[in-house]
Amino acid sequence: MVEAEFFLELLVSLLADPTRFDRRSQCPEIGVGRKVGQIVFLLAGRAPLADEPNFVAGHVLHALVADPLRRPVGDAHADGGEAGLKGGRRLYVGVQTSEKMSMAFEAEVTDKGGHSSRPTADNPIYRLSEGLARLSKFRFPTHLTDTTRQYFERRAGIETGSTRSDMLAAAKTPPDPAALERLSAVVETNILLRTTCTATQIEGGHAQNALPQRARATLQCRIVPGETQDSVRDTLARVLDDPTIKISVITPATPSPESPLSGDILPSVEKVAHQLWPEVVILPQMGAGASDSKYTRLAGMPSYGIDGMFDDLDDGRAHGRDERIGIAAFDQEVDFTYRLMRAVSRRR
Repeated sequence: MVEAEFFLELLVSLLADPTRFDRRSQCPEIGVGRKVGQIVFLLAGRAPLADEPNFVAGHVLHALVADPLRRPVGDAHADGGEAGLKGGRRLYVGVQTSEKMSMAFEAEVTDKGGHSSRPTADNPIYRLSEGLARLSKFRFPTHLTDTTRQYFERRAGIETGSTRSDMLAAAKTPPDPAALERLSAVVETNILLRTTCTATQIEGGHAQNALPQRARATLQCRIVPGETQDSVRDTLARVLDDPTIKISVITPATPSPESPLSGDILPSVEKVAHQLWPEVVILPQMGAGASDSKYTRLAGMPSYGIDGMFDDLDDGRAHGRDERIGIAAFDQEVDFTYRLMRAVSRRR
């Protein structure tokens, strides 16, 4: 737990120069004003701060956790985590103990070009498209971690039939290959089994009557902890299988260690969650997306992302143009977070 006095220092620094922490080029009024009131509220009575997503871990800790303010502060409850529901049924509240490394590569093919009336076999759009088609059929090898093994073992408790059996088989050492194959066919579980890389943007050509001189695609990768940026790049080069496709890094990976599942973190979350949702289970999670907890973990603070905002697992819209949350879900998330902070503060 990070004591309130530490965050008060950070808050004072932020108020002195809020644009310093605006690393995403957001309007300071949006990025700061919405959070400052919450932090001031939490600081009342010098209570420990249990959870302040994004703002604390990223905008503040990333900027200030290094010298001179770096100090032993115990464990930080930072951003991340997921609460899931299906068919209107609440299933679980996740406690993020680790996350995949988020990074992006660019795959690019170039050529001298020419007039469109004189097509050639070296068309960059075709060559890149053929490489991407090979990537679309490729799956990285299975890579289970301590967190994902425990996830499948606990998640099996709320599943039935073959899904339950497959999750239990996946949690074993060694895991059952047939069970892994079936779980890999479902997006929700596939992303917990392996590193993934997918094309998210593509562009090419400069005129409708000219042969393209350039075609490029953005490949977004989410890398399981323990693997490296270089190993993923080597795999992509092998899968794209075309020496004319140049692979370069757009956004590098930031390694982040797993936080240990020790102490009373899971029982504490379970106790509070069951006050609101008695039917849910508490699951340790490896985040497939990116969170700011990686900065606190890198600074040596075990960090656990906890979220009571239930997302429909069959209707994911994160980062889409129609991303949304329910009003009732938002209100319950606020209530859950407040109760959790109070519970942890009393215990400390």
